[in-house]
Order: sequence, then C-alpha cells, then structure tokens
Amino acid sequence: MSDARAQKAIDAAFRHMGRDAVYTPAGGEPLNVRVLFTRPDAMADVLGERRFGPSQLIELRKSEVAAPKKGDLIAIDGRTYKLDQPSQPDDRRLKWRAALNPA
Repeated sequence: MSDARAQKAIDAAFRHMGRDAVYTPAGGEPLNVRVLFTRPDAMADVLGERRFGPSQLIELRKSEVAAPKKGDLIAIDGRTYKLDQPSQPDDRRLKWRAALNPA
C-alpha cells in the first residue's frame, strides 16, 4: 500500500471511529483534534500476583500533532488526561500512540 493510500485509510478510521478532543501541548495553545481512544485491560504484577485493570490509550494523527510529549494534555468528553511517554510514530510515520494518566 502506498503512503498516500495508508494516509487515506487512517484518516477514514479517525473520521468514522474517532472522537473529538482538545490537545494542549505544554506551554502551547489548545488544538481541536480527532483521536482514537481505547481502554484495554492492562496486566501488572503486584506483590507476585498478576492483576488486570483498565488502561487508557490514545492514538493521534501525526498530521494534527507533529510531536506529542509526555505531560501534554488531552481533553475527551469533559475529562482531562496527561500523555505518558508517546511511542514513536507507526511504521509509516502517520500516527502516534500514548498511554494516558488522569490530569
């Protein structure tokens, strides 16, 4: 798949399955964006036992947010979160993924 086709596919996914959000970089101006927001279960070892609990992940299009950083804020449905360390962009460099923590 060409990069242009991949971009169109990602844009379609964000348009149809995404949610409106407000992204605010540290020291910057708020920006309206469209995000993919999920809450998969996360596994952690606590005192030698495996525990499962909800986590919060977000995907941002690089075309909207060029360089997200840890501590930047994202507001979704009236709740504000801080980005944990964003991952490197995907293999085509079209989107970022980051865990969220309550702000």
